[in-house]
Amino acid sequence: PQQRTGNSARHGTVITRHWCKGRRFGFSMECHVTPGSNAVHAPPGHLCSVRRPHSSGHHQRSITQLEELWVANRRRWFSQASAGSDKGRSKSKLLIHIQGEKYGSREYMLLPSTIPVDDLDANDPEVSALIRKYRIASLRANRNILFGAECFASIGGGDDGGGGSSRSERLIKACTPLVKAALNDASSNGEQPQALASLDGLCAWVVSCLEDEGKGSKELESIVNQTDGGIEDAKLLYEAVTAIATSQPRPGHRVLGAGTYRDGQPLWEKLAREYAEGGGGPDMVASEVELYRTNGMEIVAVEHLADTSEKYLKSAG
Repeated sequence: PQQRTGNSARHGTVITRHWCKGRRFGFSMECHVTPGSNAVHAPPGHLCSVRRPHSSGHHQRSITQLEELWVANRRRWFSQASAGSDKGRSKSKLLIHIQGEKYGSREYMLLPSTIPVDDLDANDPEVSALIRKYRIASLRANRNILFGAECFASIGGGDDGGGGSSRSERLIKACTPLVKAALNDASSNGEQPQALASLDGLCAWVVSCLEDEGKGSKELESIVNQTDGGIEDAKLLYEAVTAIATSQPRPGHRVLGAGTYRDGQPLWEKLAREYAEGGGGPDMVASEVELYRTNGMEIVAVEHLADTSEKYLKSAG
C-alpha cells in the first residue's frame, strides 16, 4: 500500500498512514484505528436525523422558553430515545446537530429532536452555548480525524449519567450515531478516516496489576519475574511504570519527571496496547477505543505522551 503522512489535528504530531481499505484510529496515549470496509452508512432514520446549523435565522423561541422546555421534558426525551421510535410514528427521537465546517474543525452533538434547532440561529454565541449545554453526547473532528467522544447523559437512564450501564456502554450507545455521521464526512474528500482515542483508566488498571505481582497483564507479569531474577533493565522498567501509574517519583528521585516517562516508555506502550485490546477485562475498559472498534475500526498505533495535561497523565500516563 502507498504511505501518506499528515499532521494530527489534535496534538500536532505527524502520523504515517497506510492508504488501504478501511479506516484508522488512534488512542491517546493514543491509538490509531481502521475499519474492514470503506462503506459508511448514515445513522438509522429511526434513531436520529442529521441537521446542520443555519447560517442565519430568527429566534422563534426565546432562550428562556428553551430553558423551560428542557427542564420540563429532559427525562422524557432520554427515556423515549432509549426505546427508539414509537410504532405509530416515524418521527426521530434524537437529532445530530453539526457545528462547524463539513470538512474542517467541527463538532457533532446528539440532541433531543424536540429542541427547536431549526428555529434558532446557531451562530449566536448565547444560542450556541445553550445547545452545547443540552448535549447528550459529543464528538469532534477535523478533516478526516475523529476525536474527543464524550457522553454527558445516559440515554434511557435519566440525566444523571447512570442508567444502570457501564461508562463504555453509555458512550457506545450515545456516540455511535455521531461516529457514523462523522465517518461519512471524513471520507467525503477521498481521504482515509482516522480517529484518536483516549486511554482513560490505564493507570488504574496498571496499579491493580502491580498490587497482584503483575497478574492480569502478561507484560507486567513478565517484567516482575525478570525483576525478581535480578535483571537490572527489568528493574528500571518496573520502577518507571510504577511511578507513572501511581503518579509518584521513583525511589531516589524527588519528582516525577520526563526521565521517568522516557525510561518507562517501552513497557508503557506495550501496556497501553494490552489495555486497549481489552486486557482490563469487562470491568476496566478503554471506553473510547471500544466505541471506535464497535464501529468497525482497528487499533494500529500507540502515541506516547500525546496528551500531557496533568489530569490526563494521572489517568493514562
